[in-house]
Amino acid sequence: MRFQSHNAHQGVEILSNYGLTKEGASDTEASRDALRCLANLMLLKPQTRQDFVDLGHAKDVASNLSKSAEFDDDFLYCRILFYIIQDTSFDFQPLLNQYDLAGSIHKAVRRSSDSGDGASRKSIAEMALSESLKLLFSISRYYESECHRFLPSVPSITDRLMMQPLSTKSPVGSPTNDLINSLINLDLQSLDDPQCVFPEEDSTRLLSRLVEIMKLSVEAYPATSLDASVAPTVILIRKIYLCAPENVKSFLRECLLPKDDERTKPLGQADTLPGKLLRLSTSGHTPNLRELIPELLFELSGKDPETFVRNVGYGYASGFLANNNIQAPEHRSSKDADDVNFVTGQYLDNEPKSEESPMTEEEKMREAERLFVLFERLKKTGVVNVKNPVEEAIESGRFEELD
Repeated sequence: MRFQSHNAHQGVEILSNYGLTKEGASDTEASRDALRCLANLMLLKPQTRQDFVDLGHAKDVASNLSKSAEFDDDFLYCRILFYIIQDTSFDFQPLLNQYDLAGSIHKAVRRSSDSGDGASRKSIAEMALSESLKLLFSISRYYESECHRFLPSVPSITDRLMMQPLSTKSPVGSPTNDLINSLINLDLQSLDDPQCVFPEEDSTRLLSRLVEIMKLSVEAYPATSLDASVAPTVILIRKIYLCAPENVKSFLRECLLPKDDERTKPLGQADTLPGKLLRLSTSGHTPNLRELIPELLFELSGKDPETFVRNVGYGYASGFLANNNIQAPEHRSSKDADDVNFVTGQYLDNEPKSEESPMTEEEKMREAERLFVLFERLKKTGVVNVKNPVEEAIESGRFEELD
């Protein structure tokens, strides 16, 4: 094992020298092959990432990325940097300050967003885009104070997200998932020009695309995969909603809140996107969505508990309100609630009618006597100390004996 570890360290040193140390070496196929081997070694043996950091080559990668003009190089440099941000002690702050790493990532994102002609060129461009976006996401996650450096990349990311073809079988496959994740940690409210998020010609375009992605994902993936595939989209939708103009907020409420025609059944039973989201909010397979979906729906309800309950029904709202120590509204009369069941959200007129005929007075009396006897037997066991509800009703004056 020691011999293998020594060989791995030596391999990192040799590959790094071939791939990085010579001026302009990144333009040669030999150096690219060396970097591909290095990236594979880091993937298969994560401990070699720290070896690479200890050799001091991280700055060489950042320097070469700043001069890169090819998708192949963008892909390799970003992948190596993505590996060393995890499982190493390396501090990326000097790369951000001295080598303008954020600016280099921005150039790589913008460059790969225009993939040019040819299937092979488009393929490597998408691979480079995914790697640069994963690196952007990781840095923004671990270096929160540096997120502002990546705001110039937002227009390129949102443009690509709005144009990216979607697969019905894998709606959040690469690079769509990377495009979504890259925006999650950024402060979109601080953008100099919000038109990249709310285009002037169609301010709902980006949110419409995200709603489409969420709808396709809910339909395409099995229940056990929905937490990972849908959660980032829900997070981003909520983030955009918080800084959206009123017309965009209204559009999203229309898309995600149950409509009147869904209230012919208890809410959550309709085969619509709002119905599916409500079901996911209580699914045992989706612990993250159980928190994220109610948070989003509460936001869409103006953070008003009464509006929230009216929108989704008390049955779906109660858990979220209780977990967040929010006072739940009192049960209103059906007249005040527009004839809607407070718990299920279903129209009262559409609730199933009981086929059983009402009990006669004689039947009620027999049932009361039966319950009286059962409670008396329970008291005599001594297991529990209970007061007979019939006896209690008589004592309170609700029943009176008749001669």
